[in-house]
Amino acid sequence: MNFKKLLSLTCTIFLISSTAAKAEGRNFFEHFKPQRGSTFFSYVSCANADGSKNYYYMASGEGIVPIEAEANAIKAAYNEYRCNYGTRTLDTQVINLNKPEKYCIAACLDHRGNPLLSYSVGVRARNKAEASYLAIKKVINDYKCNYSAEVTACQ
Repeated sequence: MNFKKLLSLTCTIFLISSTAAKAEGRNFFEHFKPQRGSTFFSYVSCANADGSKNYYYMASGEGIVPIEAEANAIKAAYNEYRCNYGTRTLDTQVINLNKPEKYCIAACLDHRGNPLLSYSVGVRARNKAEASYLAIKKVINDYKCNYSAEVTACQ
């Protein structure tokens, strides 16, 4: 099939499809819009002077692609905390509304870095990254952890 015939056939199919869609009262191009629900969640922390992450200064962001979510999270961290030593991206994951929610538990750490389960909280969220972020934020806010906090389990 030569190019002119292929182009003509493609145009004919498009016209028929768009005319049928218009007759049904819908927009033909509606099908090609980005699907809602395919967004990403990212969270970052400010870095310490030695480059390690600092869970006391965390922020999150969302976006249609992973890099947009990370950029929004970094912007939020700088706006809220100023982050003198930069930021560390902790996690970025897709938010899939068709999958069950995730549940994470975070606990304060003792001076050796071991989790203190008597100072722990659990949080449910749309994905593991968001549940981890919310659990760490909540345990630090609720218990004022002296030696930071960490996620101990997710399901």
